[in-house]
Amino acid sequence: MLENPSHLRFWKALALVIAFLFRLSFGFFANMEHEDQRQIYLIGLKYYCTGLWPYFGADVLPHIQIPGALQGLVVGLPLRIWAAAESPFVFVNLLSFGALCLFGWYCAKRLPTFPKWILWGWLFTAPWVLNCSTNVYNVSYVLFGSIVFFIAFLETVPALAINAIPAWLANLMMGFAFFWNAQFHMSYITLAPFLVVSAIFQMKQTSPADWFRRLALFLLGAATTGAFMVPTFLRYGMDGLGGTGGLIRFNPTNIGSFFVILAQLFSLASAEIPRFVGRNTAQRMAFLRSQIWIAPFFITALLLGLLQPIVMLVSGLRRVHPQKDWRAIKVLAF
Repeated sequence: MLENPSHLRFWKALALVIAFLFRLSFGFFANMEHEDQRQIYLIGLKYYCTGLWPYFGADVLPHIQIPGALQGLVVGLPLRIWAAAESPFVFVNLLSFGALCLFGWYCAKRLPTFPKWILWGWLFTAPWVLNCSTNVYNVSYVLFGSIVFFIAFLETVPALAINAIPAWLANLMMGFAFFWNAQFHMSYITLAPFLVVSAIFQMKQTSPADWFRRLALFLLGAATTGAFMVPTFLRYGMDGLGGTGGLIRFNPTNIGSFFVILAQLFSLASAEIPRFVGRNTAQRMAFLRSQIWIAPFFITALLLGLLQPIVMLVSGLRRVHPQKDWRAIKVLAF
């Protein structure tokens, strides 16, 4: 007997609602002991209380701030809509959940035979994603921009594209996401090489007129988020960089740290939970003693978190793979 499509849609929608409420409740109960989290909330609270335009976002170092108003607005505007301390948490969860749904849809298109319940379930509950996208924290907003950016980037490279979105939309999304991320975290600069690669591939596969149209769409997307940086530079001139210009430089020590960075990259997608149980072994053991019932789950996740990066690394070294774009994805990852 065929399953009723309307019933199937209902259960899918219910599962998404439950997933959102779970992530929202997790964000509500997450502690804000980190100085960065408190600062992010206070930037928005200041805008809400005073109405003063937030010219700068988070501190990178003492006396160095990220330019742009988005960080203050994404915390302060929800407070103006709903004057409750929880409103910024609701908004950041709506942003991250929407982005993860978009990413889940896109991954399902790239991996049509992979079980969707595993794919979506993992995206919503992976430890790093869950901990860094449900709380009012600047990296939580970076998740939104990064998903938008990389879906668009993949669709502009012939070896990686699956034609899920049109080229005009992809360029609009990249421009939007680049200047979105630029107002939350200095890691935005790592997106620049991807923009160059995308531009080169698009230049090779299109006519000059079409390429300039795509460039115009990228600039239009950039203007939608970059506009929130304009008041900062109008008021402060080049000082509007907030001192961040001196931080953008080549760091040769990263070359020697390649394998460390590679391990960190894989661990971000694994079930790494010690980082979120305590800052050191003593704190983690104290937590387990106070919550002894969780020990079996902790040990299981710990073993998976150690095994997953190894499996991913071994998979990355495979020469033959049933996924036709495996080689291109592997090159991109490394």
